[in-house]
Amino acid sequence: MERILLLNTSHASNRIFRQLLAKTDFAALIENKSMEPMEVIATEKPDIVVMEIGEEPVEDIATLQSIRKLKPQTPLIAISANTSPEITMEVMKHGAYDIMHMPIDTNQAHFLIHDALATVRSIKSLRAGINPVADFAPEEIIGNTSPMQAIFKLIGQVAPSNATVLIQGESGVGKELIARALYRHSLRQGRPYMAVNCAAIPETLLESELFGHEKGAFTGATQMRKGKFEYCDEGTIFMDEVGDLPLGTQAKLLRVLQDGEFTRLGSNIPIRVNVRVIAATNKDLEKEIADKQFREDLFYRLNVVRIEVPTLRERKADIPALCLAILKKLAVKENITVTSFSNETMQILENYSWPGNVRELENCIHRAAVLATGDTILPHHLPQSLFGTSPSKRGQENESELVSQAFDTLIRHAQKTPVLPLLDFVEQELLLRILRETHGNQLKASKRLGMARATLRKRIDQLGIMDDFK
Repeated sequence: MERILLLNTSHASNRIFRQLLAKTDFAALIENKSMEPMEVIATEKPDIVVMEIGEEPVEDIATLQSIRKLKPQTPLIAISANTSPEITMEVMKHGAYDIMHMPIDTNQAHFLIHDALATVRSIKSLRAGINPVADFAPEEIIGNTSPMQAIFKLIGQVAPSNATVLIQGESGVGKELIARALYRHSLRQGRPYMAVNCAAIPETLLESELFGHEKGAFTGATQMRKGKFEYCDEGTIFMDEVGDLPLGTQAKLLRVLQDGEFTRLGSNIPIRVNVRVIAATNKDLEKEIADKQFREDLFYRLNVVRIEVPTLRERKADIPALCLAILKKLAVKENITVTSFSNETMQILENYSWPGNVRELENCIHRAAVLATGDTILPHHLPQSLFGTSPSKRGQENESELVSQAFDTLIRHAQKTPVLPLLDFVEQELLLRILRETHGNQLKASKRLGMARATLRKRIDQLGIMDDFK
Protein backbone atom coordinates (compact mmCIF):
# COMPACT_ATOMS: atom_id res chain seq x y z
CA MET A 1 0.00 0.00 0.00
CA GLU A 2 1.32 3.43 -0.98
CA ARG A 3 2.12 5.98 1.72
CA ILE A 4 1.18 9.68 1.73
CA LEU A 5 3.16 12.13 3.86
CA LEU A 6 1.52 15.32 5.17
CA LEU A 7 4.36 17.80 5.58
CA ASN A 8 3.95 21.04 7.56
CA THR A 9 0.19 20.88 7.00
CA SER A 10 -2.33 22.57 9.31
CA HIS A 11 -4.68 20.70 11.63
CA ALA A 12 -7.58 21.58 9.31
CA SER A 13 -5.78 20.13 6.29
CA ASN A 14 -4.79 17.01 8.23
CA ARG A 15 -8.40 16.47 9.24
CA ILE A 16 -9.58 16.71 5.64
CA PHE A 17 -7.03 14.16 4.43
CA ARG A 18 -7.76 11.80 7.35
CA GLN A 19 -11.46 11.92 6.48
CA LEU A 20 -10.68 11.46 2.79
CA LEU A 21 -8.49 8.39 3.28
CA ALA A 22 -10.75 6.91 5.93
CA LYS A 23 -13.35 6.32 3.22
CA THR A 24 -10.92 4.37 1.05
CA ASP A 25 -8.18 1.79 1.35
CA PHE A 26 -5.92 3.00 -1.44
CA ALA A 27 -3.18 4.57 0.69
CA ALA A 28 -1.79 4.97 4.20
CA LEU A 29 -1.32 8.40 5.79
CA ILE A 30 1.82 9.62 7.54
CA GLU A 31 1.62 12.82 9.58
CA ASN A 32 4.88 14.57 10.40
CA LYS A 33 4.83 15.50 14.07
CA SER A 34 8.32 16.62 14.97
CA MET A 35 11.08 15.61 12.55
CA GLU A 36 12.69 18.00 10.08
CA PRO A 37 11.27 17.72 6.55
CA MET A 38 14.29 16.08 4.93
CA GLU A 39 14.70 13.73 7.90
CA VAL A 40 11.13 12.48 7.71
CA ILE A 41 11.41 12.08 3.91
CA ALA A 42 14.54 9.94 4.30
CA THR A 43 13.04 7.93 7.17
CA GLU A 44 9.49 7.33 5.98
CA LYS A 45 10.19 7.10 2.21
CA PRO A 46 6.69 8.29 1.22
CA ASP A 47 5.21 7.64 -2.21
CA ILE A 48 3.46 11.03 -2.26
CA VAL A 49 4.18 14.25 -0.35
CA VAL A 50 1.47 16.79 0.46
CA MET A 51 3.16 20.02 1.58
CA GLU A 52 1.72 23.31 2.77
CA ILE A 53 3.24 26.57 1.52
CA GLY A 54 2.96 28.89 4.54
CA GLU A 55 3.50 32.57 5.21
CA GLU A 56 7.23 32.22 4.40
CA PRO A 57 6.97 30.93 0.83
CA VAL A 58 10.67 31.40 0.04
CA GLU A 59 11.68 28.99 2.80
CA ASP A 60 8.97 26.47 1.89
CA ILE A 61 9.85 26.58 -1.82
CA ALA A 62 13.49 25.94 -0.86
CA THR A 63 12.29 22.86 1.06
CA LEU A 64 10.27 21.81 -1.98
CA GLN A 65 13.42 22.09 -4.13
CA SER A 66 15.37 19.93 -1.66
CA ILE A 67 12.65 17.28 -1.70
CA ARG A 68 12.56 17.24 -5.49
CA LYS A 69 16.34 16.89 -5.58
CA LEU A 70 16.28 14.00 -3.10
CA LYS A 71 13.16 12.31 -4.52
CA PRO A 72 12.71 13.54 -8.12
CA GLN A 73 10.03 10.96 -9.00
CA THR A 74 7.92 11.39 -5.87
CA PRO A 75 4.80 13.45 -6.68
CA LEU A 76 4.58 16.53 -4.45
CA ILE A 77 1.22 18.26 -4.08
CA ALA A 78 1.37 21.79 -2.66
CA ILE A 79 -1.34 23.50 -0.60
CA SER A 80 -1.46 27.27 -0.33
CA ALA A 81 -3.83 29.94 0.96
CA ASN A 82 -2.07 32.39 -1.39
CA THR A 83 -3.66 32.45 -4.88
CA SER A 84 -0.96 34.77 -6.27
CA PRO A 85 0.10 33.78 -9.81
CA GLU A 86 3.75 34.22 -8.75
CA ILE A 87 3.41 31.60 -5.99
CA THR A 88 1.64 29.17 -8.33
CA MET A 89 4.32 29.62 -11.02
CA GLU A 90 7.19 29.27 -8.53
CA VAL A 91 5.73 26.10 -7.03
CA MET A 92 5.11 24.48 -10.41
CA LYS A 93 8.48 25.68 -11.75
CA HIS A 94 10.27 23.75 -9.02
CA GLY A 95 8.56 20.50 -9.89
CA ALA A 96 5.36 20.27 -7.86
CA TYR A 97 2.88 17.72 -9.17
CA ASP A 98 0.03 20.18 -8.65
CA ILE A 99 -1.19 22.88 -6.26
CA MET A 100 -4.46 23.20 -4.32
CA HIS A 101 -5.69 26.45 -2.84
CA MET A 102 -7.44 26.80 0.49
CA PRO A 103 -10.12 26.13 1.47
CA ILE A 104 -9.41 22.62 0.23
CA ASP A 105 -12.06 21.09 -1.98
CA THR A 106 -12.35 17.42 -0.95
CA ASN A 107 -13.37 16.32 -4.44
CA GLN A 108 -10.32 18.02 -5.94
CA ALA A 109 -8.09 16.49 -3.24
CA HIS A 110 -9.53 13.03 -3.95
CA PHE A 111 -8.93 13.49 -7.68
CA LEU A 112 -5.33 14.71 -7.25
CA ILE A 113 -4.37 11.99 -4.76
CA HIS A 114 -5.82 9.28 -6.97
CA ASP A 115 -4.12 10.75 -10.05
CA ALA A 116 -0.76 10.97 -8.26
CA LEU A 117 -1.12 7.39 -7.02
CA ALA A 118 -1.72 6.25 -10.60
CA THR A 119 1.56 7.95 -11.56
CA VAL A 120 3.40 6.27 -8.67
CA ARG A 121 2.04 2.85 -9.63
CA SER A 122 2.99 3.39 -13.28
CA ILE A 123 6.57 4.22 -12.27
CA LYS A 124 6.74 1.11 -10.06
CA SER A 125 5.36 -1.02 -12.88
CA LEU A 126 7.91 0.33 -15.36
CA ARG A 127 10.75 -0.38 -12.92
CA ALA A 128 9.47 -3.94 -12.54
CA GLY A 129 9.29 -4.37 -16.29
CA ILE A 130 5.48 -4.51 -16.34
CA ASN A 131 3.31 -2.51 -18.70
CA PRO A 132 1.65 0.18 -16.58
CA VAL A 133 -2.12 0.16 -16.43
CA ALA A 134 -3.70 3.50 -17.28
CA ASP A 135 -5.58 4.88 -14.38
CA PHE A 136 11.41 43.48 -15.71
CA ALA A 137 9.51 45.20 -13.19
CA PRO A 138 7.12 42.39 -13.46
CA GLU A 139 3.59 43.27 -14.54
CA GLU A 140 1.17 41.05 -12.67
CA ILE A 141 -0.97 38.65 -14.65
CA ILE A 142 -4.48 38.75 -13.21
CA GLY A 143 -6.53 35.57 -13.17
CA ASN A 144 -8.22 33.34 -10.62
CA THR A 145 -10.35 31.42 -13.11
CA SER A 146 -9.50 27.82 -13.95
CA PRO A 147 -8.08 28.54 -17.45
CA MET A 148 -5.67 31.14 -16.05
CA GLN A 149 -4.62 29.00 -13.09
CA ALA A 150 -3.83 26.21 -15.57
CA ILE A 151 -1.63 28.64 -17.53
CA PHE A 152 0.23 29.68 -14.35
CA LYS A 153 0.96 26.03 -13.61
CA LEU A 154 2.17 25.43 -17.17
CA ILE A 155 4.45 28.49 -17.00
CA GLY A 156 5.98 27.16 -13.80
CA GLN A 157 6.61 23.76 -15.41
CA VAL A 158 7.96 25.02 -18.74
CA ALA A 159 9.92 28.14 -17.76
CA PRO A 160 13.07 26.42 -16.38
CA SER A 161 13.58 24.42 -19.58
CA ASN A 162 14.98 25.65 -22.88
CA ALA A 163 11.93 24.46 -24.81
CA THR A 164 10.51 26.70 -27.51
CA VAL A 165 7.04 27.96 -26.55
CA LEU A 166 4.21 28.99 -28.88
CA ILE A 167 1.62 31.29 -27.30
CA GLN A 168 -1.68 31.46 -29.18
CA GLY A 169 -4.64 33.72 -28.56
CA GLU A 170 -6.64 36.62 -29.92
CA SER A 171 -5.18 40.13 -30.07
CA GLY A 172 -5.21 41.84 -26.70
CA VAL A 173 -5.38 38.76 -24.46
CA GLY A 174 -1.94 39.36 -22.92
CA LYS A 175 0.40 37.07 -24.84
CA GLU A 176 3.43 39.28 -24.14
CA LEU A 177 2.74 39.15 -20.39
CA ILE A 178 2.86 35.34 -20.63
CA ALA A 179 6.18 35.58 -22.51
CA ARG A 180 7.66 37.88 -19.87
CA ALA A 181 6.52 35.53 -17.10
CA LEU A 182 8.24 32.61 -18.89
CA TYR A 183 11.45 34.65 -19.10
CA ARG A 184 11.20 35.89 -15.51
CA HIS A 185 10.92 32.35 -14.16
CA SER A 186 13.52 30.83 -16.50
CA LEU A 187 17.17 30.03 -15.91
CA ARG A 188 17.99 32.81 -18.39
CA GLN A 189 16.54 35.55 -16.21
CA GLY A 190 18.99 38.46 -16.03
CA ARG A 191 20.34 37.70 -19.49
CA PRO A 192 19.22 39.55 -22.64
CA TYR A 193 15.51 39.63 -23.47
CA MET A 194 14.14 41.29 -26.57
CA ALA A 195 10.64 41.48 -28.04
CA VAL A 196 10.12 41.72 -31.81
CA ASN A 197 6.77 42.49 -33.41
CA CYS A 198 7.12 40.65 -36.70
CA ALA A 199 4.07 42.40 -38.17
CA ALA A 200 5.29 45.92 -37.37
CA ILE A 201 8.64 45.79 -39.20
CA PRO A 202 8.67 46.20 -42.99
CA GLU A 203 9.59 43.00 -44.80
CA THR A 204 12.63 44.67 -46.39
CA LEU A 205 14.08 45.43 -42.95
CA LEU A 206 12.91 42.42 -40.95
CA GLU A 207 15.76 40.08 -41.82
CA SER A 208 18.32 42.75 -40.95
CA GLU A 209 16.53 43.44 -37.64
CA LEU A 210 16.64 39.77 -36.68
CA PHE A 211 20.00 38.65 -38.08
CA GLY A 212 21.97 41.84 -38.76
CA HIS A 213 23.90 42.88 -41.85
CA GLU A 214 27.42 43.65 -43.05
CA LYS A 215 28.58 47.03 -44.29
CA GLY A 216 27.50 47.47 -47.91
CA ALA A 217 25.02 44.59 -47.82
CA PHE A 218 22.37 46.88 -49.32
CA THR A 219 21.88 50.55 -50.15
CA GLY A 220 22.13 52.52 -46.92
CA ALA A 221 24.07 49.83 -45.01
CA THR A 222 26.94 52.14 -44.11
CA GLN A 223 28.22 50.00 -41.23
CA MET A 224 28.00 46.49 -39.81
CA ARG A 225 24.97 45.94 -37.59
CA LYS A 226 24.23 43.10 -35.19
CA GLY A 227 20.72 41.66 -35.25
CA LYS A 228 18.51 40.83 -32.30
CA PHE A 229 19.47 37.13 -32.29
CA GLU A 230 23.11 38.07 -31.90
CA TYR A 231 22.35 40.51 -29.09
CA CYS A 232 20.21 37.89 -27.34
CA ASP A 233 22.89 35.18 -27.25
CA GLU A 234 22.40 33.14 -24.04
CA GLY A 235 19.11 34.99 -23.55
CA THR A 236 15.53 34.97 -24.82
CA ILE A 237 13.81 36.49 -27.83
CA PHE A 238 10.05 36.97 -27.97
CA MET A 239 8.71 36.93 -31.52
CA ASP A 240 5.21 38.43 -31.47
CA GLU A 241 2.92 37.87 -34.47
CA VAL A 242 5.24 35.16 -35.78
CA GLY A 243 2.49 34.11 -38.21
CA ASP A 244 3.22 37.27 -40.21
CA LEU A 245 6.84 36.32 -40.99
CA PRO A 246 7.62 36.22 -44.74
CA LEU A 247 8.44 32.74 -46.05
CA GLY A 248 12.09 33.68 -46.71
CA THR A 249 12.60 34.83 -43.13
CA GLN A 250 10.79 31.71 -41.89
CA ALA A 251 13.48 29.58 -43.56
CA LYS A 252 16.24 31.48 -41.80
CA LEU A 253 14.46 31.25 -38.44
CA LEU A 254 14.08 27.51 -38.95
CA ARG A 255 17.85 27.19 -39.37
CA VAL A 256 18.44 29.06 -36.10
CA LEU A 257 16.05 26.75 -34.27
CA GLN A 258 17.53 23.61 -35.83
CA ASP A 259 21.25 24.39 -35.86
CA GLY A 260 21.66 27.43 -33.60
CA GLU A 261 23.35 29.46 -36.34
CA PHE A 262 22.66 32.10 -39.00
CA THR A 263 24.54 34.49 -41.27
CA ARG A 264 24.25 38.25 -41.42
CA LEU A 265 22.97 39.80 -44.64
CA GLY A 266 25.94 40.21 -46.98
CA SER A 267 28.08 37.63 -45.16
CA ASN A 268 28.92 33.96 -45.66
CA ILE A 269 30.32 33.44 -42.17
CA PRO A 270 27.94 31.51 -39.89
CA ILE A 271 27.36 32.88 -36.38
CA ARG A 272 26.41 30.45 -33.60
CA VAL A 273 24.01 31.55 -30.86
CA ASN A 274 22.18 29.99 -27.95
CA VAL A 275 18.83 31.76 -27.85
CA ARG A 276 15.53 30.58 -26.44
CA VAL A 277 12.62 31.50 -28.71
CA ILE A 278 9.15 32.30 -27.40
CA ALA A 279 6.71 32.95 -30.23
CA ALA A 280 3.17 34.31 -30.25
CA THR A 281 0.43 34.60 -32.83
CA ASN A 282 -3.26 35.35 -33.16
CA LYS A 283 -3.45 33.31 -36.36
CA ASP A 284 -4.47 29.69 -36.87
CA LEU A 285 -1.07 28.40 -38.01
CA GLU A 286 -2.48 25.04 -39.10
CA LYS A 287 -4.74 26.93 -41.52
CA GLU A 288 -1.80 29.09 -42.62
CA ILE A 289 0.15 25.89 -43.37
CA ALA A 290 -2.77 24.55 -45.45
CA ASP A 291 -2.82 27.86 -47.35
CA LYS A 292 0.97 27.61 -47.96
CA GLN A 293 1.58 30.80 -45.96
CA PHE A 294 3.54 29.18 -43.11
CA ARG A 295 6.18 26.47 -43.17
CA GLU A 296 5.07 23.21 -41.59
CA ASP A 297 8.60 22.34 -40.44
CA LEU A 298 8.93 25.71 -38.71
CA PHE A 299 5.55 25.21 -37.00
CA TYR A 300 6.73 21.95 -35.45
CA ARG A 301 9.92 23.63 -34.23
CA LEU A 302 7.94 26.44 -32.61
CA ASN A 303 5.12 24.28 -31.27
CA VAL A 304 7.15 22.30 -28.72
CA VAL A 305 4.97 23.64 -25.90
CA ARG A 306 1.78 25.50 -26.75
CA ILE A 307 -0.01 27.89 -24.39
CA GLU A 308 -3.56 28.79 -25.41
CA VAL A 309 -4.54 32.09 -23.79
CA PRO A 310 -8.31 32.40 -23.22
CA THR A 311 -10.26 35.41 -24.41
CA LEU A 312 -11.65 37.85 -21.86
CA ARG A 313 -15.20 36.69 -22.63
CA GLU A 314 -14.11 33.16 -21.60
CA ARG A 315 -12.97 34.36 -18.15
CA LYS A 316 -15.42 37.08 -17.23
CA ALA A 317 -15.07 36.26 -13.53
CA ASP A 318 -11.62 37.92 -13.74
CA ILE A 319 -13.04 41.25 -14.96
CA PRO A 320 -13.54 42.89 -11.51
CA ALA A 321 -9.97 42.10 -10.45
CA LEU A 322 -8.62 43.26 -13.81
CA CYS A 323 -10.53 46.54 -13.58
CA LEU A 324 -9.13 47.34 -10.13
CA ALA A 325 -5.60 46.41 -11.23
CA ILE A 326 -5.89 48.71 -14.27
CA LEU A 327 -7.10 51.57 -12.05
CA LYS A 328 -4.20 50.99 -9.69
CA LYS A 329 -1.73 51.15 -12.60
CA LEU A 330 -3.33 54.35 -13.91
CA ALA A 331 -3.08 55.94 -10.46
CA VAL A 332 0.69 55.38 -10.48
CA LYS A 333 1.32 56.38 -14.11
CA GLU A 334 -1.03 59.33 -14.56
CA ASN A 335 -1.94 60.51 -11.07
CA ILE A 336 -5.58 59.52 -11.58
CA THR A 337 -7.49 59.51 -8.29
CA VAL A 338 -10.46 57.32 -9.30
CA THR A 339 -10.51 54.26 -7.04
CA SER A 340 -13.73 52.33 -7.66
CA PHE A 341 -16.62 51.36 -9.93
CA SER A 342 -20.32 51.57 -9.18
CA ASN A 343 -22.16 48.24 -9.09
CA GLU A 344 -24.10 49.14 -12.25
CA THR A 345 -20.86 50.04 -14.04
CA MET A 346 -19.25 46.74 -13.09
CA GLN A 347 -22.31 44.84 -14.29
CA ILE A 348 -22.07 46.56 -17.69
CA LEU A 349 -18.36 45.74 -17.92
CA GLU A 350 -19.00 42.09 -17.06
CA ASN A 351 -21.84 41.75 -19.59
CA TYR A 352 -19.95 43.21 -22.56
CA SER A 353 -18.33 40.72 -24.98
CA TRP A 354 -14.90 42.50 -25.22
CA PRO A 355 -13.86 41.62 -28.79
CA GLY A 356 -10.60 43.50 -28.13
CA ASN A 357 -10.00 41.55 -24.91
CA VAL A 358 -7.90 42.99 -22.06
CA ARG A 359 -6.41 45.70 -24.29
CA GLU A 360 -9.91 47.03 -25.06
CA LEU A 361 -10.80 46.86 -21.37
CA GLU A 362 -7.70 48.90 -20.49
CA ASN A 363 -8.57 51.58 -23.07
CA CYS A 364 -12.17 51.72 -21.88
CA ILE A 365 -11.20 52.17 -18.21
CA HIS A 366 -8.52 54.73 -19.08
CA ARG A 367 -11.10 56.83 -20.92
CA ALA A 368 -13.68 56.46 -18.14
CA ALA A 369 -11.13 57.34 -15.43
CA VAL A 370 -10.14 60.51 -17.28
CA LEU A 371 -13.78 61.59 -17.63
CA ALA A 372 -14.82 60.73 -14.07
CA THR A 373 -15.12 63.78 -11.79
CA GLY A 374 -15.30 61.91 -8.49
CA ASP A 375 -13.60 58.80 -7.15
CA THR A 376 -16.06 56.36 -8.77
CA ILE A 377 -16.58 55.39 -12.42
CA LEU A 378 -20.29 55.59 -13.30
CA PRO A 379 -22.11 54.14 -16.36
CA HIS A 380 -22.21 57.47 -18.24
CA HIS A 381 -18.38 57.58 -18.13
CA LEU A 382 -18.20 54.42 -20.26
CA PRO A 383 -17.93 54.48 -24.09
CA GLN A 384 -21.23 54.35 -25.96
CA SER A 385 -20.06 51.21 -27.78
CA LEU A 386 -20.68 49.22 -24.59
CA PHE A 387 -24.39 50.06 -24.80
CA GLY A 388 -24.96 48.99 -28.40
CA THR A 389 -27.18 46.07 -27.44
CA SER A 390 -28.89 44.87 -24.30
CA PRO A 391 -26.85 42.70 -21.93
CA SER A 392 -29.06 39.68 -22.59
CA LYS A 393 -28.74 40.06 -26.37
CA ARG A 394 -24.97 40.55 -26.10
CA GLY A 395 -24.79 37.38 -24.02
CA GLN A 396 -26.80 35.46 -26.60
CA GLU A 397 -24.64 36.75 -29.47
CA ASN A 398 -21.46 35.87 -27.57
CA GLU A 399 -22.78 32.42 -26.69
CA SER A 400 -23.74 31.76 -30.29
CA GLU A 401 -20.29 32.88 -31.47
CA LEU A 402 -18.50 30.59 -29.00
CA VAL A 403 -20.69 27.60 -29.93
CA SER A 404 -20.03 28.25 -33.63
CA GLN A 405 -16.26 28.40 -33.04
CA ALA A 406 -16.37 25.18 -31.02
CA PHE A 407 -18.25 23.32 -33.75
CA ASP A 408 -15.90 24.62 -36.44
CA THR A 409 -12.96 23.25 -34.47
CA LEU A 410 -14.66 19.87 -33.96
CA ILE A 411 -15.58 19.53 -37.63
CA ARG A 412 -11.98 20.33 -38.68
CA HIS A 413 -10.75 17.72 -36.21
CA ALA A 414 -13.23 15.14 -37.53
CA GLN A 415 -12.10 15.83 -41.12
CA LYS A 416 -8.51 15.08 -40.12
CA THR A 417 -9.61 11.87 -38.36
CA PRO A 418 -12.38 10.32 -40.51
CA VAL A 419 -12.89 7.30 -38.21
CA LEU A 420 -13.54 9.53 -35.17
CA PRO A 421 -16.98 8.77 -33.60
CA LEU A 422 -17.73 12.48 -33.35
CA LEU A 423 -20.93 12.37 -31.26
CA ASP A 424 -19.47 10.04 -28.60
CA PHE A 425 -16.23 12.03 -28.60
CA VAL A 426 -18.06 15.34 -28.06
CA GLU A 427 -20.24 13.95 -25.28
CA GLN A 428 -17.36 12.24 -23.50
CA GLU A 429 -15.13 15.33 -23.65
CA LEU A 430 -17.96 17.58 -22.46
CA LEU A 431 -18.80 15.33 -19.50
CA LEU A 432 -15.13 14.99 -18.52
CA ARG A 433 -14.52 18.74 -18.60
CA ILE A 434 -17.65 19.61 -16.63
CA LEU A 435 -16.85 16.92 -14.03
CA ARG A 436 -13.32 18.25 -13.66
CA GLU A 437 -14.58 21.81 -13.25
CA THR A 438 -17.07 20.68 -10.60
CA HIS A 439 -14.43 18.39 -9.02
CA GLY A 440 -16.61 15.35 -9.61
CA ASN A 441 -19.76 16.76 -8.00
CA GLN A 442 -22.44 15.11 -10.12
CA LEU A 443 -25.25 17.30 -8.77
CA LYS A 444 -23.43 20.48 -9.81
CA ALA A 445 -22.39 18.89 -13.11
CA SER A 446 -25.97 17.86 -13.95
CA LYS A 447 -27.17 21.42 -13.30
CA ARG A 448 -24.43 22.82 -15.54
CA LEU A 449 -25.39 20.34 -18.28
CA GLY A 450 -29.14 20.88 -17.89
CA MET A 451 -29.90 17.20 -17.35
CA ALA A 452 -31.21 15.04 -14.53
CA ARG A 453 -28.60 13.62 -12.18
CA ALA A 454 -29.81 10.07 -12.93
CA THR A 455 -29.33 10.69 -16.66
CA LEU A 456 -25.81 12.00 -16.06
CA ARG A 457 -24.94 8.96 -13.92
CA LYS A 458 -26.30 6.66 -16.64
CA ARG A 459 -24.17 8.33 -19.35
CA ILE A 460 -21.07 8.16 -17.12
CA ASP A 461 -21.65 4.41 -16.74
CA GLN A 462 -22.28 3.91 -20.47
CA LEU A 463 -19.18 5.85 -21.51
CA GLY A 464 -17.02 4.27 -18.79
CA ILE A 465 -15.54 7.53 -17.52
CA MET A 466 -14.69 9.04 -14.17
CA ASP A 467 -15.36 5.92 -12.10
CA ASP A 468 -13.89 7.63 -9.06
CA PHE A 469 -16.64 10.24 -9.05
CA LYS A 470 -19.62 7.86 -8.97
